[in-house]
Amino acid sequence: MVLLVAAALGAVAGVAVDRLSDPVYSAVARIALEPDAYRPAEGGDDAILMPRLRGKLARIAGDDVLAAASPAPADLRSRVAVHSPQGELTADIVVQAASADAAARDANAIARAFADREARDVESRRTAERQEAERRVRLAQAALAQAETALATVQPTVGPEPDRDAPDAEMSRLQRQLDSLRQVADGGPGGADLPESVRTLSERRDAASAELGLLSRTYGPRHPRRVEAARRLAAAEAATRQEATRLVAERQAALDAARAAATQPAAVDPVAPDPVRETAEVARLRAALADASASLDERARSATTAPVALVIAAEPPAVRDGPSEAAYALMGAAGGILVGLFILAVSGLSRLVGQGAGRTEVVLSDVSYSPVELARRGDALRLAPPAEPAERSPAHGADAASEAEPRPERERQPEQGSAAPDRSHDPQVDDAVLRRRERLRRELRDMTARRQAELDGGGAARIMSAEELQRRHDERNGPHRL
Repeated sequence: MVLLVAAALGAVAGVAVDRLSDPVYSAVARIALEPDAYRPAEGGDDAILMPRLRGKLARIAGDDVLAAASPAPADLRSRVAVHSPQGELTADIVVQAASADAAARDANAIARAFADREARDVESRRTAERQEAERRVRLAQAALAQAETALATVQPTVGPEPDRDAPDAEMSRLQRQLDSLRQVADGGPGGADLPESVRTLSERRDAASAELGLLSRTYGPRHPRRVEAARRLAAAEAATRQEATRLVAERQAALDAARAAATQPAAVDPVAPDPVRETAEVARLRAALADASASLDERARSATTAPVALVIAAEPPAVRDGPSEAAYALMGAAGGILVGLFILAVSGLSRLVGQGAGRTEVVLSDVSYSPVELARRGDALRLAPPAEPAERSPAHGADAASEAEPRPERERQPEQGSAAPDRSHDPQVDDAVLRRRERLRRELRDMTARRQAELDGGGAARIMSAEELQRRHDERNGPHRL
C-alpha cells in the first residue's frame, strides 16, 4: 500500500513538473548550395570551389543574415544552431522557441535571408563578368575597325593614320588591371580585371581563409588541422602577393610605354606595309571578336540558377522537446517507489532496533543459593522449588488442593485521600495466609534438607558436565517456574 501511494504521488509530481515547466519547440529548415551557380563561366577547380562553399555554410548564422531575418538578432543568435554533414553542401538550420509557430517562422526566415544574400552576391558577380565580356567585345571591335581602316587606306609611301581611341582604351585597361593588382598586393579582393594567374591564386587564398574560419569554430588555436589551415592561408597570401607585385611592375611598365607612344607624333613609314601581314592581323582580330561575342551570347543565354535551394521548409513541430507527459509520470512513479522503499526500510530498521532494545536477555546460571541465608537476611521467600511428584507427601497434596482453591483478589490500593478497608476480621483471608506460610516453611525445610544431603554426599566442589547442568536446569524449571 505504501508503495502504491508513493508511486501515485510520484506520478502526479512528474506530471506537475511537466506542465509547469516552460515548453521548448525546435523547427528544422534544410538548405543546399548549388555549385553550378558559383562556378565561373570558363570553368574552375572544384578543389578550390568546394572549401569556399563550405565556408559559406559556416556563415549562415552571421550577423547580417540574423539582422535580415529578425528585428532581435541577439535573441535569435542564442536560439539557432547550424548542422552541416562533413563533405556535403547541405545544412540544417535548427531554431528553438517557446511556440511551434515561432520556431518554424524563425527557421524559414533565416533560410530565406541567407538565400537572398547569396543570390545578390552571385548576381553581382555575374554582372561584373558580363560587363567584362562586353568590354572585351568593344575592344575587339575597335581593334578590328582600326585594322580594316588601315588595310583600306594603305598608301605606297605614307603609313596609316593611327587610331587615337585604341591607345586610350589600352591604357584604360592597363590602368584598371594595375589598380586591381595593387589591391590584391595589399591583401584586398581585387576586381574583375585581374589576370588568370592572380585570379586563381586569389581563389585559393579565399578558399584557405574560408577553411580556416570553419575550423576555428570547431578547434582551438593549437589544433593540428587549424595550424595546417593557417599555414596554407599564409602560403596562399604570400604567393598571391608575390604574383600581384610582379604583374604590377609589368603593367606599370606597359602603361608607361603606352603613354610614351601616345605622346609621340606619327612617323612616316617610307616603305608601304605588307598587305599580306595586314590581312592576317585583320583575320586574327575578327576571330577574337567572334570568340568574345560568343562568350557574351553564352552568358546571356545561360539560365540563371539560384545559388541556394530550400530543400525542406520548417514546419511547426507537433510535440515539444524533451520527454512526454507520460514519460514524466513514469519517472515520477519510479521516484515515488524508490522513496517508498526507503521509507519502508527505515521503518523496518527502527522497529528492529526497538525490539532489540526491549528484549530481555535470559542468562542461565548454575550458582546455588541457600534458603537459610535468605531467611537470615529477612528476604521474602517467594520462590517455590520444583516439586517431585513421586516424593510428594499427603500434606503436599492437601496444600495443592488448597492452592487449587480460588484465592481472594489482591486488595486494591486505596486511592489517595481515602482510608484502606479493614479486612482483618475476614476468616477466609486469614486461613489462606496461614496455609501459604505453612507450605512455604515446609518447602524451605525440604530444600534445605536436599541441599545438605547433596553437600554431604557430593564431597568437594566439582565441575559439572553439560548433561548435569541441563538436568539441574530442567529440575529447577519443571512444572513450576521460579
